[in-house]
Amino acid sequence: MPRGHIYWLSGALVILALGVAVAPRSRCLPEGGERTAPGALSASPDIARIQTSEIPGAAPALERKGPTQADENERAGRLEVSAEVVPLADIPELLHSLLPGDWASTYGRTLFRRWMQADAPAAAAWAAQCREPIARAALLQAVAVFWSRDDGPAAIAWLRTSLAGEERQRVALAIAFELARLDPPQALRLSSELRADEQRDELVRLAFAQWATKNPTEAAAWLETIPAGAARDQLVSASLSTWAGKAGTVAVRLVEGLGADLREEAILSVAQAWGRQQPEAAAAWVEKFSDPTLQASALARLVGEWTASNADECARWLSRLRDDRLYRIATAAFAQKAATLEPPWRPSSLSLH
Repeated sequence: MPRGHIYWLSGALVILALGVAVAPRSRCLPEGGERTAPGALSASPDIARIQTSEIPGAAPALERKGPTQADENERAGRLEVSAEVVPLADIPELLHSLLPGDWASTYGRTLFRRWMQADAPAAAAWAAQCREPIARAALLQAVAVFWSRDDGPAAIAWLRTSLAGEERQRVALAIAFELARLDPPQALRLSSELRADEQRDELVRLAFAQWATKNPTEAAAWLETIPAGAARDQLVSASLSTWAGKAGTVAVRLVEGLGADLREEAILSVAQAWGRQQPEAAAAWVEKFSDPTLQASALARLVGEWTASNADECARWLSRLRDDRLYRIATAAFAQKAATLEPPWRPSSLSLH
């Protein structure tokens, strides 16, 4: 399963293309169902035109023929257009009539996409009756992801009542990865129902990072409900720079709860990131540190960021700094960074004690 931002719908249909085409006969029919002969379908003008005058022969069969690639491309384009004009009421019957290899055709994919758009619950129920394992997996993932974009709670409710076991785990991951960017809190709630494994852990990290970016205060409040430990520390560390840039006081509160092995580097990261956005607030925080070594390192990082973004403002702050030790540390960091600026910055406005 792809990581990060996962394009489930296209991936599922590619799987369908690779797997279903080799099936000996169609098993993507409901239990006890029979394929309907093309001639028994709706006699609407659109269907008649697709099957006879405008596209000679049965549509899927036509897609499989052709002496040249140019012919194939032309037919595929015409078939895609034809699938776009089929009346919605005829789509289920047309899908039943397709041969195994035609499920992955442009015609078959377009029909199923239109059905998902028009009636995701019906498309999901139909896909759940498919007896071909590869096709079933691809169809269920496709419709679940598509449905979750439009109505996440409804897609999750269907998942809980219709699927079980490993199939439910796979489809739930597909839904949750899609929701991670659309509705991170909902994705995290769904993740709590999944079996713990590497993919579930990646999902939690992705959803939480998205939430921390969109609403750092809410994400931090949720994080504080998680028991202290390695899992929580990893989430905090991964999102500290985001918090520091958007909600520095939240970052400070969280970093103080980290384990000792992570806390020092996290403090330096916050000082640097907060220094880009709210340098005076970050400097006031660093001035209160009790550990002189950690304080010196944090101040040097902060001043370096501040000098790079606004050297004049940083110089004015330095002129007001009254602690001699901090002043020496800060001016050294300022001078080192200022020497790299283009055009060079001249520290004529820097007031000495």
